[in-house]
Amino acid sequence: MSLTISRKLGLILLFAGLLSLALSTYQAFEAKTLITDERRELLKSEVETAVSIANHFYDLVAAGTMSEEAAKAVAIEAIGSIRYGKGDYFFATDLDATMLMNANRTLIGKNFLSVEDKNGVKLFQQLIGQAKSGGGFTSFLWPRSPDTAPVDKLAYSASPKWNWMIGTGVYTDDIDALFTTELLKSATAFFVFMLTLIAIGWPLARSISEPIKAMTGVMRRIAAGDTELSIPGRGRRDEIGEMAETVEIFKQSQIERDRLARLAEETRQNEVLAKERQAAIESAKAEDLRVLVTAVESSFDRLSDGDLTIRMNQKLAPEFEPIRVKFNDSVSQLEAAIGGVVSSVQTIRT
Repeated sequence: MSLTISRKLGLILLFAGLLSLALSTYQAFEAKTLITDERRELLKSEVETAVSIANHFYDLVAAGTMSEEAAKAVAIEAIGSIRYGKGDYFFATDLDATMLMNANRTLIGKNFLSVEDKNGVKLFQQLIGQAKSGGGFTSFLWPRSPDTAPVDKLAYSASPKWNWMIGTGVYTDDIDALFTTELLKSATAFFVFMLTLIAIGWPLARSISEPIKAMTGVMRRIAAGDTELSIPGRGRRDEIGEMAETVEIFKQSQIERDRLARLAEETRQNEVLAKERQAAIESAKAEDLRVLVTAVESSFDRLSDGDLTIRMNQKLAPEFEPIRVKFNDSVSQLEAAIGGVVSSVQTIRT
C-alpha cells in the first residue's frame, strides 16, 4: 500500500509520540523499581541494626556482664523504642510466633502462628521462616487501621543469636499510587505532546504535500500539452522551490519539443505540398505534350492526304507555341509553292 507524504509524516509523529509514551512508561517502571529497592534496602538495614543491638546484649550475657533476663529486657526496650521513616517500628516474636515486642503493647504475649492475611498468607510463619534462613522479605496485605481495607505491605525479618524473629514492615501501596500517578502524568504528557505535534506537524505536512500535489497536477497537464500554465512554488527558497524550478525546466523542454514537432510537421506538409505541386506540373506538362502530339499527328495525317489548308489552331502550352507557328508557316509556304507550280503548269497548257 502506497502512503502519501502526509500519512508518512503522520506515522512519524505517531511513532515519536508512542516512543515518548514508551519512554515515560519505562521511566515510571524504573522509578517504581528504584523506590521498591530503596524500601527493601531500608527494611533490611533497619532490621540488621536491630539484630546487631540484640546480639550486643547477647554478647554481654555471654561475657557474664548481664543476666540473660535483664539483657533481653533491655534489648527489647532499646529496639522497641526505635522509630524510623514515618513512625515505623520493629516487632519481635519467638520462633513459635509469640509476640515479644510490638508498638501495640496489647499484642505482647499473644501467639500469631495461625494469623493470615486476606489472601491466606500465614505471614508470621513466613516471617519466622525467612528469619531462620538468614533473613528475607515477606509480602502480605495488612490494614493501616482496623476499620480500613488491607493494603500491600512489605516486611523484612531476621534472627539474632537469641531464638527470636525481629522484623519491621512498611506499606507499599503508596508506591503503586505513585506509579499510577506517574502513568497518568505520562499519558497526559503523551496526549499534550501528540496534540502539539499535530498542531505543528499537520500544517507542516500540508505545506509539503499540497505544493507537491499541485506540481504533480501541473506536470500531468504539461505532459498533456498544456504549457500555458504557471508553476506553483517558484521563488521558494527550499526543496519545494527547487522542485518547482525543475518542473519549469520540464515545461520549457515540453514547449521546445512541441515547437520542434510543429516545425517538423510544417516541413512534412511543405514537402507533401511541393510533391503535389511537382506532380501537378508534371501532369500538366504531360497533358500539354499529349495535346501537341495529337495536334501534330492530326495535322500530318491531313497533310499526307494532300490537305494544304491544314493549320494548327489548337491552344498549346507556351513552350510549344513556336512549334505551332513554325508548322503553320511551313504549311503556308508549302501551299504557296505548290500553288505556284500548279499555276505554271496551267499556263504552259494554255
